[in-house]
Amino acid sequence: MARTSNRPIYGIVMMLISMSCIAIVDALGKRVIATMPQLEVVGLYFLIIWILSLLYAYANSVPVRVLVRTEAPFLQLARGMMLVCSLSLLFIALKYLPLAEATVISFTSPLWVVAFSAPFLGEKVGWQRWAAVGAGLIGAAIVMRPGTEIFQWMALLPLIGAMFFAGYTIITRMLAGRDRFETTLFYSFLVGSTVVLGAAYVVGWQEPTFAEWIQLAGMGALGMVAHLTMLQSLESADASLVAPFNYVRIIWAVALGYLWFGTAPGMATIIGGGVIVASGLFVLWRETRIKKSSE
Repeated sequence: MARTSNRPIYGIVMMLISMSCIAIVDALGKRVIATMPQLEVVGLYFLIIWILSLLYAYANSVPVRVLVRTEAPFLQLARGMMLVCSLSLLFIALKYLPLAEATVISFTSPLWVVAFSAPFLGEKVGWQRWAAVGAGLIGAAIVMRPGTEIFQWMALLPLIGAMFFAGYTIITRMLAGRDRFETTLFYSFLVGSTVVLGAAYVVGWQEPTFAEWIQLAGMGALGMVAHLTMLQSLESADASLVAPFNYVRIIWAVALGYLWFGTAPGMATIIGGGVIVASGLFVLWRETRIKKSSE
């Protein structure tokens, strides 16, 4: 994806919109999985975004032969599967965990990206970033509180989901400059809808009610907006500028968790979340410095 302009304020606004949409998708997902099978919710969410990706490609005059052409079919398949696993685990966790807690734990993903970038991308990771990864995982442990009576095994799901999302991010880096954005979006959600809906049908299909269809449609529309606004953000400003605004999603998760579900984060979630955020911001700062020093 090429940088096309230098509009920092616009880039920040687009990232804020993207993170807000993702937070609302999570909250809607938590509401609808209370009455529907989780796999079915995830599969229909993928299907709606896949359909919207076709409409987006058509609106941008992308021919079908161009849309489906990929230089890396295996990577596209792997990327789609990583996204399937990540979102499926997060949505399952959302049924049992408070929205803020699941969201905070999922923010360990940038730390897993650092850990995976060494073996899979051949990047050199210094001790400072490894220390940040360790600190962030300690923060996750503070949130989950293993070894205590209030520990829930379900808290491991967003952590594992964050690992899969890190894999998704790594593969996205590997695909950079090889396929069009529309092509990557098309294959990611085609894989997701096919795999998850197939699994949901085998497990047992439950026909959504009209109210559930409305919520699912809202999730899909907001998910598509999140992808497009994130693209606009990264095309308009440096990633080092807009990336810290990812954490606005945590604020939204706290607010929506309180307003929609009557839950508020406990002290462990606040402290552990603070450690995770600080670790993620430190990793971003170090990577920005390394990038600038190599230019």
